[in-house]
Amino acid sequence: MSEKRAELLKLINNGESERIEFKRSTGRRTDAAKAGCGMLNGEGGYVFFGVSDKGQLPGQEASDTTIIDVVQELRRIEPPAFPELEEVKLENGQSILAVNVPEGDDLYSYDGRSYIRHGPTTSVMPREEYQRRLMEKVRALAKLSTLMLL
Repeated sequence: MSEKRAELLKLINNGESERIEFKRSTGRRTDAAKAGCGMLNGEGGYVFFGVSDKGQLPGQEASDTTIIDVVQELRRIEPPAFPELEEVKLENGQSILAVNVPEGDDLYSYDGRSYIRHGPTTSVMPREEYQRRLMEKVRALAKLSTLMLL
């Protein structure tokens, strides 16, 4: 077993959390993109397709079309984020798709709404939290602009 595959399976064995999300299939890619958006607004993490909520590994078919569909869904996150997508083959012939979501350095939204992770759940970011983060970003940009003028 490859080192990367072993690492991913260890993450799965630890169960869902603020940084780990399971989706049984890519048919749930909209929910997965929301979770990915929440991870970008947090500390990053992984979204796994082909894994049940209980951490079982039935896997799924991972055709080129399936992968393209997932990538297109992730492209609906703004500003553009580029999570890595990796296919892990299982012994039953199916695959797990692992989306490695980096910790974001911006305020991200999916379909015009920002999301946040709380434990293993994803929810719309409260307006107050969104405004606070937006003001932090504006202050940081203003400070940078001031430093560039000096």
